[in-house]
Amino acid sequence: MDYCKTFLLALLVFSSTAIQAADMADYTLCAVYHRIITEQLNQQENMSAVAETERQKILRMTTLAKSAANK
Repeated sequence: MDYCKTFLLALLVFSSTAIQAADMADYTLCAVYHRIITEQLNQQENMSAVAETERQKILRMTTLAKSAANK
């Protein structure tokens, strides 16, 4: 299970980097990844704050995907 936590933490750090211009598919894919991470974090004790951060990222990626679709 430690490898899973390490992977999740690495993914959190990677996803916190600056967002560059992308298309709708890229943003949608990121939202799906963040959803997977959120579900894993919700299953862990004492990770609700981190899960909430991931949920905010899902909303941000969804907004960016919609914006990219309208361009």
